[in-house]
Amino acid sequence: MSARPRILLLQPAVGEWDGMRSSPALPLSLLHAASVAVRDWDVRIFDRRIHGADWQERLRAELDPAPLLVGVTAFTGPMIRSALDMCDVVRAARPEVPIAWGGVHPSLLPAETTLQDPRADFVVQGEGEYTLPALARAVAEGKAPVGIPGVWWKDADGVHGSPPELIENLDELPTPPWHLVDVARYQPTYKGRRSIYLQSSRGCPFRCGYCYNGVFNGRRWRGLSAERTLEQVRHLVASHGVRDVYFVDDMFFADKARAMAIAAGIQPLGITWQVQGIDILGLKHLTVAELDLLVAAGCTRMSVGIESGSPRIRTLVRKTGTVEDVREVATRLAGHPINIYCSFMCGLPSETDEDVRQTVELALELLRLNPNIRISPFYNFSPYPGTDMFDQAVALGMEAPRTLAAWAEVDHSAANLDLGRRRFYEALYFTSMFLDDKAGEYGMPSWAVALARLYRPIARFRTRHFFFRGLVERDLMQWVLGAWERARRAGKGTSAGCP
Repeated sequence: MSARPRILLLQPAVGEWDGMRSSPALPLSLLHAASVAVRDWDVRIFDRRIHGADWQERLRAELDPAPLLVGVTAFTGPMIRSALDMCDVVRAARPEVPIAWGGVHPSLLPAETTLQDPRADFVVQGEGEYTLPALARAVAEGKAPVGIPGVWWKDADGVHGSPPELIENLDELPTPPWHLVDVARYQPTYKGRRSIYLQSSRGCPFRCGYCYNGVFNGRRWRGLSAERTLEQVRHLVASHGVRDVYFVDDMFFADKARAMAIAAGIQPLGITWQVQGIDILGLKHLTVAELDLLVAAGCTRMSVGIESGSPRIRTLVRKTGTVEDVREVATRLAGHPINIYCSFMCGLPSETDEDVRQTVELALELLRLNPNIRISPFYNFSPYPGTDMFDQAVALGMEAPRTLAAWAEVDHSAANLDLGRRRFYEALYFTSMFLDDKAGEYGMPSWAVALARLYRPIARFRTRHFFFRGLVERDLMQWVLGAWERARRAGKGTSAGCP
C-alpha cells in the first residue's frame, strides 16, 4: 500500500442516462483532474454508478484510513443531489476531512451557493489538472490556498478565491491515468460495439445564449494535437479492446484540418467513432471528399445542436445557421451512412406554442428528409448562471435557486421556467424520446427495443398534436427501466460492464 497521502475523488450518479446505457461512461472529468496529481498523491476514484444499494457502506470503507482531501464533481441538476448524498456520508464518517467541489456547477457559482453549503470547504473552479495538486499541497501543509488560480474557500472571515486560468496548450498535459478505473466497466455498447468516451478538445467559440461554455471556457476553444489524440485512441484500442470512440468535445470540428487528420489516423484501426459537437454550418461546409473520408474512417454519428425550429427563437439564442440550412444539410447528408443526432430544446424564455410547434414540425420533417437522422428528446432549458438566457428567465419570473439542494431540482426533463406549462413540457420531453429508432443503438435488451418501436407511432401522434392526456406509458417506462437496472445489477454483482 502506498505511503503517499490519499486524494479520494467521488463520481456521483448522472441521471436517467445511467440506466439507459449498458454501462456508465468514463468519469472523464475526474480522470483529467487527477492526471497531474497522481505524480505526488495516491489518487483514488469512487464511482457511485458501479455500486448497488450498498454504495454508502463501500464509500465508508474507502474513507478508512482518512484521505487528505475528498473531491466531488457535479453538473447543474440532479447530479448535485447525488453528490450531496455522497458528501453526507463523508461528513458523517470523516468530519475532519475537507471536501472540494469541482465541475461545471461549482465553477459557475463558487461563492454564491456552493461554498454556502456545509458540505463544501473548497471549490476548484474551471480546469483541475494543476489546481487539484496545488490545493492538496496547501491542505497537507495546513495553509490557506491563497493565490492558487481557481481555488475558492471559506473561513471565519468569509469566502475567498482567485479566478481560474485556462490551460492553453493541452498537449502539455499528461495522458489521463486510465489505471485509476477499471476501463472494462466503462464501455457502453453502441450499435453492438464496445464504446468509450474521450475528450480531445475543450470549449467552443460560439455565442449561444443558453450555454455554460461562455462562462466556463470563456468561449475559447483549445484542442489536443491530432497525434496526441491518436496516441490515446491507439492505447485504448490496443490495451482495452475498445471498438468505438465517442468524442465528447463541445466542438470537434472547430479546427477542421485537425479533425480530418484524426479521421485519417483512425481509419487504419478498423474501429468506429462518433462526434458529440459540430454546428450546422460546420456540417454544411464539409465537402463531399471530406464526408467520404469520414465514412471510410468509420465515423458513424455526429451530433448537432439545432435547438429550435422557430427562426425567432434561433435568433434569440444566437444559433448559427438558419432553418433552411438545417433542411439543406439533412437532405445533402442523406446519401452518407452517418447518423446525424439533432438536439432540440424547449421551455426557453418567451417561447410560445407556435415556437414549439415549429420545432416539432422541423424535427418530424428531418426524419422524412434523411433516414439517418436521430432526434434527441426535447430537452428543457437549463438556466446556467452567467448566461444571457438565465438573465432573461429571471426577468420573466423564474426564481433562481439559492442553495445547492435547490439547484439539484433543475432538470432537463421538466420546465425550469415554469409559466404554468410544466406538465406540457414534461410530457413533450417523454414522447419526443421515441420519435426514431435510437433505442436500438444503445445496447438495450431486445424486448425494450421492441416496446419502443411499437410505441413510436403513438409518440409521433402525441408529439405532433400536443395530445398528452392519460400519459400512463411514462410511468410504465420508469417501471421498465427500473426493472432492467435491477436485473442487470443482480446478474453482474457490482459490475457495470458491457454484456
